[in-house]
Amino acid sequence: MSAARVSQYLEKVLATSLFRRADRQSRFLRHIVEQSALGDEQSLKEYAIGIAVYGRPADYDPRADPIVRVEASRLRARLREYYESEGTADAIRFEIPKGTYGVRVIEEETAPAVREPASAPFSVPAARAPLWIAAAATGLVVMVACVLAFVWQQRRQAGAIRSLVVLPFADLSENRDLEYLGAGLSEQIIDQLVRIPGLRVLGQSSQSPRQSLPADPEKVARELGASAVLEGSVRSDGPRIRITARLRDAADGQALWSDVFEGDRHALFLLQDRIAAALSQRLQVQLAVEREDPSLRRAPQRMLAYEHTLRASEVFTRGEGAKMPDMLAEAEAAVQADPTYADGRAMLAQAYATTGHRDRAEAEAHEAIRLDPGSGRGYGALLRVYRDYDLNWRAAQATCGRALRELPNSAPLLRSCSIIESMVGDYHVALRMARRSVDLDPLSPDHHSDLGLLLHRVGYFQEAAVELQRACDLAPRAVRYRRYLALMVYQKGDPAGALKVVEEGRKLGGGPLEWNPVAGYLLGRTGRKAEAIALRDELDGLLRQPATAAALIELGLGNYDAALTRFERAPADDRGSVAVMLCHYHCRVLAGNPRYGKLRTSLGLPPIQPLLQPGE
Repeated sequence: MSAARVSQYLEKVLATSLFRRADRQSRFLRHIVEQSALGDEQSLKEYAIGIAVYGRPADYDPRADPIVRVEASRLRARLREYYESEGTADAIRFEIPKGTYGVRVIEEETAPAVREPASAPFSVPAARAPLWIAAAATGLVVMVACVLAFVWQQRRQAGAIRSLVVLPFADLSENRDLEYLGAGLSEQIIDQLVRIPGLRVLGQSSQSPRQSLPADPEKVARELGASAVLEGSVRSDGPRIRITARLRDAADGQALWSDVFEGDRHALFLLQDRIAAALSQRLQVQLAVEREDPSLRRAPQRMLAYEHTLRASEVFTRGEGAKMPDMLAEAEAAVQADPTYADGRAMLAQAYATTGHRDRAEAEAHEAIRLDPGSGRGYGALLRVYRDYDLNWRAAQATCGRALRELPNSAPLLRSCSIIESMVGDYHVALRMARRSVDLDPLSPDHHSDLGLLLHRVGYFQEAAVELQRACDLAPRAVRYRRYLALMVYQKGDPAGALKVVEEGRKLGGGPLEWNPVAGYLLGRTGRKAEAIALRDELDGLLRQPATAAALIELGLGNYDAALTRFERAPADDRGSVAVMLCHYHCRVLAGNPRYGKLRTSLGLPPIQPLLQPGE
């Protein structure tokens, strides 16, 4: 049976009521089904499961800690209950024979075909043809994706290609003026590959195309847990452009495929179409994509729109605030050059959302998704509108459901949607998404940080501290992760250790806005109120501060009414950050206060949900 079909039934099981609220057993089942399908026996050992699923440290001893054996017994019982109730008609069944943690997949020939539940957070997309090949990927992207799909299909039975990482395409041009093109190729290849069910595309943001090139690509792939690495380069010679692509085995660096392509820079789409057609015929494989009218792809305006989009994306990814007007100008030029180019529309939506044009952002995002139902950037812009401008969490949640049906392996979307699910109180789904995003992007400090904050929010303090420490290790100069870590360390019962984290973090930089809120909260909670009040007063003396900054110190001091007053008086552009703050663990002391409930309602938030219990 196909891996896609097994994956579809796995998601069906995990979306049911029996598993939806059993996060640990859901992670256990996902892990052993995926690793059994890959034939990875090492990952099915008790020690490996304890570390991968239950977050045990490297010195974990299964003989002293029976967590895996206990949870396996519970998982077997839960599966039996499922197949005796909701899953009685399933065409595929999962069994875990006693004495092993491998999964036996049993196909029931007489059972009806599965129907995908509407509520499934990670449903496998239907086998249909997206409309966006020219909008979100060039012909070269199709060619490379075809090759990768072919190699993956040929080697998957042997377990050789289970996952891969796409590294930046190096700019080897004499003037170093093709960085944006190399970055765009890498990004669009990733966008195409995350649509292949069963293929894990790792490091989607941690190995961003904008990062410097690694000296040892295979080492990067191994660190990310990938079994193969795709790298390449672009260079130009006058009007000619030369693109090299290489696929290597991460274990030994062996070349699995490589090729070189040359053509006129101004006819890049036409060149890439010829490459894609030649390789598709030679490899006898074609991605499930619906091609646009070739005349659109070959038109000069499409190439012009493509270049404008890549230049806008370069500014957006670097996050250079002073250059945001340039990003907006490039995105507007892309749409003006070719209004049918979906990625240009999505980039313009991102630019509008970033520069305060709410209605224009929503309109362009919808148009991008209409042109390409799998536009990750389009969904990202729409989520920003509903989350940051409207505080419409339910609309954002519905958008997440649609986006993840199209792109179930998109780490950035999973990360964004995990935050939204936590805002509406669906902690089990939020945790599942956040853990999946970390699994897909294990070297991203942002993903570890968000998972840590979510774990803190639901009461898993020990695991939260582990994730925040990991974020700090990955980005040792980033002060924001250390601020969060200090809160986690305090919550797990080490106030002195928390203050030490603050003291060490201050040495890295940052002023009152960065450190006073956390330091003041901790000082207030530990009885050093005079010092906490001094930090609060220093914040109040600043010309502009977020409403949440001094409010956190008020919470530490036990001045709950004063904290609520600050939240209530927050300006309109701070309401999003107030909504997020109200969902954090340290605001649970306000539960039961009528003002707190009224404030949550005004921000579109449901009543605060109970903490998760151990094992949920």
